[in-house]
Amino acid sequence: MNKSNGFTLVETLLCLSTIIILSSFSMKTIYVDTVSLDSVVYQIMETIEQAKLYSVAYCQSVKITLNKNSISCQLENENISYQWDDSIDIQDTQTISFNQEGHINSATSVEICQGSDCSSIVFHLETGHMNVQ
Repeated sequence: MNKSNGFTLVETLLCLSTIIILSSFSMKTIYVDTVSLDSVVYQIMETIEQAKLYSVAYCQSVKITLNKNSISCQLENENISYQWDDSIDIQDTQTISFNQEGHINSATSVEICQGSDCSSIVFHLETGHMNVQ
């Protein structure tokens, strides 16, 4: 009789593939749950810039609303919105309006925090420019 001690190649490959599949699910969960402050600030600035360009191109005023965990902008033919998780916090609900020339109608700043890290987007009145501090 032929006795073998150990695992066959098929058993080893099956075990390794199971471990890889299970670890890929856990890595996806870890990756999706973490959102960096910089990526949220970048997304907010991109949405605001897109709304500004739209207001100039179509000669229409555009209103942008920033809530605690989302930004939204209603354009004529589409709604731009972006949401982030609860780790990102915007202090107060802000409304930003661009006139037909792409200028901001009221100067304001938006403070975005994640834990103790904070960034501010400052808007300059009548120029439409913004910068991050």
